[in-house]
Amino acid sequence: MLGLTLLLCANAMAQGNRYTIKGRVIDNNDQAVPGVTVLLRGSGSTDRQLETTSVADGSYVLGVSVPPGSYSLTFSSIGYTALNQRLAWTVRSRQ
Repeated sequence: MLGLTLLLCANAMAQGNRYTIKGRVIDNNDQAVPGVTVLLRGSGSTDRQLETTSVADGSYVLGVSVPPGSYSLTFSSIGYTALNQRLAWTVRSRQ
């Protein structure tokens, strides 16, 4: 099994409650891995689930509207070991 390397540019760029998570999936030889399933899954009260697939250059984009909370971001593809990344959205007041 080959491993996936994740370049998580988790550009959780916020506009209101809308976020963009984007990055690139590469293998151990720094080659792009297309066709990787990218799954964002909430836990607890945030049980929402969103999915996308990496394209030819390994990049992926998830545009999400989710409430603050804990999430897991899972990357999986046939022939590769799945990779799981934990994320948390929080709301901070500006001073």
